[in-house]
Amino acid sequence: MRLFVALVPPEEAMEHLAEHLEPRVAAGPDLRWTDPHQWHVTLAFLGEVAEWRLDDLESGLGAVASRYAAPTLSVAGAGAFPNPYAARVLWAGVEPVTSTAPTAPEAPEAPAAPAAPGRSGMSDEWRDRFERFDRAERAERGEPTEPGRPADLAELAAVVRGAANAVGATPDGTRFHPHVTLARFDQPTEATRWIRALDPYRGPAWTATDLEVVASHLGEGRGRRPRYETVARLPMGRPPRG
Repeated sequence: MRLFVALVPPEEAMEHLAEHLEPRVAAGPDLRWTDPHQWHVTLAFLGEVAEWRLDDLESGLGAVASRYAAPTLSVAGAGAFPNPYAARVLWAGVEPVTSTAPTAPEAPEAPAAPAAPGRSGMSDEWRDRFERFDRAERAERGEPTEPGRPADLAELAAVVRGAANAVGATPDGTRFHPHVTLARFDQPTEATRWIRALDPYRGPAWTATDLEVVASHLGEGRGRRPRYETVARLPMGRPPRG
């Protein structure tokens, strides 16, 4: 079966975006608009996956999901693939929502003691390089880099890909840009006017509580669209302690 792994916005967020798009849909007969009930944020497209791999895939992705806190996101902005001047896909962006609540001032730090010679004397520059390398290595192995914190989408996508790869469900492609596909063009089209019209949009915040493994059944949906079927829903967040 054809599978992908995604975050799915709640109904309220999809309705808000659909209402914003409604007056524009009639103005774009050259576009094939996607069904709002199928909107999602793809983290990894896995293509054809044998059914006997599903249990291992669900187990691996479940471990990933349980170790990240659920991120708070918003649909915001717009763009086109592969580029605005020869567009085939029109999309809305997805970005993290950070808290604007004031924080208490931090106490001043005590002066750092001089570093001892040897390995403990690693410079800040080399420590940063090592930590970045370590995060990248862990992501490739399908391991969260900082368990328990809200998921950075680019990292989450990389970790999901690593976990899928580990069980033989090879992800397609390597580039990741978090988005919701809004419409497709039948041929390469200059889409800057659409991007200008949609880019100011800022949707309500929502929390991605689950990773979803979704089966895509080609040609079985309305208007011969794909029909999507969630085959596994994996909660985000640390598992409860016993």
